[in-house]
Amino acid sequence: MMGNRGFLALLLMSLMLTAYVLPGEAARWVMLPLSGIIGMLLGSFYDKKIRESTEKIEKNEELLVFGNNIDAALCSWDPRTDRVLLSPGFEKILGISTVQLEKDPSLLKQAILPDDMPHYLEMERRFLAGEAGTAVYRIRRPDGEIRWVQDRAAPVVDERGTVIKVNGIAFDITDQKLAEEALFEHEQLLTATIDSLPDVIAFKDADGKWREINQYGLEILGLKEIPYEGRTNRELSAESSHFRGIIEVVGEEGCKSFEAGDKQREEITLALPNGELRSFDLIRFPVHSARGELKGRMIVGRDITEQKMSADQLKNILDSLDVAIFSVDARTSTAVYRSRGTEKIYGLPPEAFMQHPTLWKDVIHPDDLEQVIQIENEAQNGKSTEMEYRIINQSGEVRWVKEHVIPIFNTSGTIHRYDGITIDVTDRKRSEQQITQMAYQDVLTLLPNRRLLRERLQNALEQARKNESLVHVMFMDLDNFKRINDTLGHDVGDKLLQALVTIIHGCIRPGDLIARLGGDEFAILLEDATDEEAARIAASILQGLTMPVPINGYELIVSASIGISRYPGDGLEMEHLLKNADVAMYSAKDKGKNNFQFYTNLLNQTIEKQMEMEHHLRRAIENDELQLHYQPQINAQTGKLVGLEALLRWENPHLGKVSPAEFIPLAEETGLIVPIGEWVLRHACRQNKEWQKAGFPPLPVSVNLSSRQFRQQHLPGLIAQILTETGLEARYLDLEITESMTMEVDQVIGILTAFKQIGVEISIDDFGTGYSSLSYLKNFPIDRIKIDRSFVGDILTEPKHAAIVSTIISLAHNMKLKVIAEGVETAEQLSYLQQLKCNEVQGYHISKPLTAGGVEHFLREWFGAETR
Repeated sequence: MMGNRGFLALLLMSLMLTAYVLPGEAARWVMLPLSGIIGMLLGSFYDKKIRESTEKIEKNEELLVFGNNIDAALCSWDPRTDRVLLSPGFEKILGISTVQLEKDPSLLKQAILPDDMPHYLEMERRFLAGEAGTAVYRIRRPDGEIRWVQDRAAPVVDERGTVIKVNGIAFDITDQKLAEEALFEHEQLLTATIDSLPDVIAFKDADGKWREINQYGLEILGLKEIPYEGRTNRELSAESSHFRGIIEVVGEEGCKSFEAGDKQREEITLALPNGELRSFDLIRFPVHSARGELKGRMIVGRDITEQKMSADQLKNILDSLDVAIFSVDARTSTAVYRSRGTEKIYGLPPEAFMQHPTLWKDVIHPDDLEQVIQIENEAQNGKSTEMEYRIINQSGEVRWVKEHVIPIFNTSGTIHRYDGITIDVTDRKRSEQQITQMAYQDVLTLLPNRRLLRERLQNALEQARKNESLVHVMFMDLDNFKRINDTLGHDVGDKLLQALVTIIHGCIRPGDLIARLGGDEFAILLEDATDEEAARIAASILQGLTMPVPINGYELIVSASIGISRYPGDGLEMEHLLKNADVAMYSAKDKGKNNFQFYTNLLNQTIEKQMEMEHHLRRAIENDELQLHYQPQINAQTGKLVGLEALLRWENPHLGKVSPAEFIPLAEETGLIVPIGEWVLRHACRQNKEWQKAGFPPLPVSVNLSSRQFRQQHLPGLIAQILTETGLEARYLDLEITESMTMEVDQVIGILTAFKQIGVEISIDDFGTGYSSLSYLKNFPIDRIKIDRSFVGDILTEPKHAAIVSTIISLAHNMKLKVIAEGVETAEQLSYLQQLKCNEVQGYHISKPLTAGGVEHFLREWFGAETR
């Protein structure tokens, strides 16, 4: 049987077991009734154990929560069972759920980049051997992102040294790695930049040991092949005699002072390892931490060898310049420096200005002294100044100088000196005057130009408003001057303009302004003149121009058209007066030229009409408004029909029939005559070919060429092309040019020769009205001369005209040229021309100009009559 002691033991064991199984309070109530004081003691004992167990569980739960919330990944691995416990941090780092990793721990190794696997395996080898290990490696997440991981593992071993557990913690250090890489790149760039600088840059720590020296510094100090980092001056001097020599140059006292932390700056000259001497501006200063602790000293040495050499060279250069460079002490007003160029400007040596502080004022032109002193006061107030003024140099010559003065301040903000430069600008001033003269003066005639006219007119109007006086503006254009330029050349035209200026000057009042506006256009400004005075001046000019002007063997006579506007009646502003004077001048041209006209409001209507005519004329070809009429030409001796002259006509729906006397000069002026002339050539050739196809006897058709059209280089080619297109033989085309177009002999011969090579006929039209000489005709490959109608109309009443016609016919026949007279209107005129042996005639006595249809009717009757 069990004894009391055994039963007690059994009971205690039961109680203990019950207490172990039940919660603390329940165990206590079971034990108290059964055990008394012992039970109470035992209950307290087990109560304590239970509380400790509960606290341990709560602590483990808190630790688990902590591990789940931190950004690190916690891991516990039992190598005996290969069981792995992982915190959620692994999922954040690897992008793989902890459930997958716990089921398949190899997923971790699969995520590690192959290049970094040796780092992980080394850590694994260490913790399996019972040692803590750390590895840094990269992993590739399932989404392809590369992340950096720092992993630390520590083994748990039993009393036999066997690894029973491995605990680890891993951190995502990607941001740290990127920052480190950026910092490394920045340090590399900074190092490369410092090494590329042509300055000595070095750093010594607080113990006086060298830590950093850039490449240039190593070369200068002779330490390129000697390890310097962490070594003192004494240690390096023992290895390098060159370095020791540099330390001696710097001076031991300077080094000691520097080591104490004082900032130093000095200029030193060092011998480089190759023996070359170089000068340096050396700065040494202490470097402290944020807490004020001395971290070391920086040394910066700027190579100033070239600067020192340049300073000497600069002085030599400055002394060689033609400028005066100076520096004046602000307190004493005495010059402390003046370059040698002073003497070149003033004729006085620099020493004279340094000995006599007020000498610079004594040489200033009296008219400019007050202005210079005023500007000098601005410099004394701290402003940089620039001025131009005149001086009288030692030889008494007046010269222009430009001076620039800069006040120089000291550290306290007070002006302590004035630096400046004085330049002789006399030549520039003269050039500016010439440029101004060119800007306001016509180069050819030396008259004021358009710009000066406008300025003078503006001033005249302002004065007239105050005085309630009159202002007249004249616009003058020379008549037919362009023909002189085109025929006799610009040299003759220029000389003629210069001669005419003298004539005009003799016709105006003293003080009146005559300006050349360009070409053959002039303007005259009359202040405070009456309409009668303006008219008298205009008439005097026109009368003066009637006198022949001898130029290069020619007796040239020109006329002019003058328009006059007046203030205030014709305009209150300058632009209105100029415009209205121009309108009046065109009115004078329209009234036959060689006259003057005052502006009236009705003149605007005339200008508007011309503008309207030009507008419609530009569209005349495309609108099919042009027509050709043809005037027959007969043999004066036999009466046989010998040709037709093509005459241009224009009828516009708005303007009606426009006279050739109106629209042809406008076409010449605007350049429209070129396309119109081509149209005439093409239509005349095509029409002539159609008459031939219709069975009429072939006749040549004459076409007039304008001056502008004649000067076109491609005209011979164009004529050949038109003949080819229309199928007309060249011998049935006669080209008429005016006498005035033959003045430039060499050029004309070339053009006419090109025409003859095509095979066309050539006639000189309006003969007797120009400046050509009959002796020139022998040089031209022409076929006939056409006597102008102005001689034929008066041939029976004007003996001079009759003599001219007779002479022309006689000389032309001597040169084997035919002669045709135009404008024959009576039987008497025809009879007289027949007596003079004139070859051909045309005019209203034979037939008026006919349309193409009218020509066909005329030809049927003419040739029908001949047949009969």
